[in-house]
Amino acid sequence: MRSPLPPRSRALLTACLGAALTVLVAAGTGTAAPPPNPASTTGSALSATGKGTGTGTAAADLENWMGQRGNRLHDRPLNAIAMPGSHDAGSWSIRPGSGLCTSGDAYDVARAYPAVAASMARTQSGSLTDQLDGGARVLDLRLCKQDGRWYTYHGSPLGNLFFDADGRTGEVAGVADWLRRHPAELVLLRISVTAPAAELPTARGAAADLLMDAVGRDRIAPRSAYDPQSPYGSFVDAGRNVIVMGDGREDQRGLLWPSSDSADRGSYAYASLSWYDYLGALFDSTGAAERTYASALTLDDRALNWPQAARPAGLFSLSGLITPDITVPGAVLAQWGAAIGAVPREAADAYMLNLAHGFNARFLTLLTGPWQQHPAVDQFNVVMTDDVNQNGAGVPAGALQRAVIALNDIARQNACGDPEATPAQPGRTIRYQAHLRDTGWQDVTGADGAGVGTVGQSRPVEALRLSATGTGGLWARAHVQNIGWQPWVRIPDGATAEVGTTGRSLRLEALELRTDHGTLAGRAHVQGIGWQPRTRGQEIHLGTTGRSLAIEALTLTTCD
Repeated sequence: MRSPLPPRSRALLTACLGAALTVLVAAGTGTAAPPPNPASTTGSALSATGKGTGTGTAAADLENWMGQRGNRLHDRPLNAIAMPGSHDAGSWSIRPGSGLCTSGDAYDVARAYPAVAASMARTQSGSLTDQLDGGARVLDLRLCKQDGRWYTYHGSPLGNLFFDADGRTGEVAGVADWLRRHPAELVLLRISVTAPAAELPTARGAAADLLMDAVGRDRIAPRSAYDPQSPYGSFVDAGRNVIVMGDGREDQRGLLWPSSDSADRGSYAYASLSWYDYLGALFDSTGAAERTYASALTLDDRALNWPQAARPAGLFSLSGLITPDITVPGAVLAQWGAAIGAVPREAADAYMLNLAHGFNARFLTLLTGPWQQHPAVDQFNVVMTDDVNQNGAGVPAGALQRAVIALNDIARQNACGDPEATPAQPGRTIRYQAHLRDTGWQDVTGADGAGVGTVGQSRPVEALRLSATGTGGLWARAHVQNIGWQPWVRIPDGATAEVGTTGRSLRLEALELRTDHGTLAGRAHVQGIGWQPRTRGQEIHLGTTGRSLAIEALTLTTCD
């Protein structure tokens, strides 16, 4: 039988399908959930929740990890607890043909390309209770009101019924039961709502009310009595183990937490791509996926770095997520390939999930490695990920969540390396400002552990402006590209001086500081190396010499 495509077109299609299939194979399929049972709204989609699985991180009963660490977490502020979160938690039940939310922001595209939309909308493989069993303590719940009932959704594709008009039937019942059975587990339910335009003003409030009624208002931690800095023990001791965060509705009763209580510091990836970018991705699906991974990890690293001087007042939600935009051509090709039998249908219908598996493996490497030594390790709070229940493709069941939870077991230290509760020495401070290549002097001036410079931008520090009080004075010198060590500069107490160069495009490679009284501490982020270990003493050395590597960022503080 003669093919309807000419030889060159067949070759081009084969090459493109091969690229899309390479992404699926490279990312790995892991363990995916079976199609949901239409008659069930609370059934488990995945048998493995990660309980008892050895992963090389601190052992944790993921279903009860907060209670297991109750003594350690009791007096710790909510925004100082590292906790796994589930991105688009309700998307686990999305499949081709599961329906569309007509008020969803991607409805027009999803109506034209429903199979592609569904494959890009599903970011979880386990049910909501599976995700809670797997360690997630923040659920990102996106709800669509349609025909008087409420469904989970993502973009436009619909998932399961979450609750009906009276809130008694739907997936919420399983969540409410889980929360009642786990009083020591503090869970944040973050809801966002869409509905037909005429209903939207009242829909947000109605959804929050139905959710709180289903969970039990006696379990809700009201915003009027608690805030992000309230300690874990104050919630669970009072039996208030549920936080409901809304998306902008004014709550006169003080129950709902506003979305402004949480910030992602720019770690949530947004993309605005040209048709040229999409065309390039069509012929290089594997490269598009890798660029997506790298871009997301760069945003995460930047978000962790600034500011480092003090923990933010609100919640910090680090987005361990990718933006799928540039990978859409691969999803289209996968659907075409499935239609002609060249790509497994199951893989094509879970394209976003498989991309997430590839990213999660890279994210896990950072969580179990460099980020444990990060200067801002004490600022890890909510860590949102796709596929909380991933089991395979480089991420064993529960490994990602255990890695996040294990961050709570790292001894909390201040910028000097002392226990976090060690009081600062009054009247002693060091201030510093960085001059960057192609940028000039930064507007921000760092002090006592705050970071200056940049991370992930390959932008060398060229000079530093330094001052200190309460130290009796400083001595400083810099090692500069093509110059070597500059002479020592004396900086009297309260005075300011500069080291390095400006206007010559010469990188600052190393820094030495000495104080007349007490000790100093500092860390440098070095080109090609990352953050160096903290150094502390009456004289400290940051950076490298003889390796032509720039200092890109640094932190300094006075100690005892």
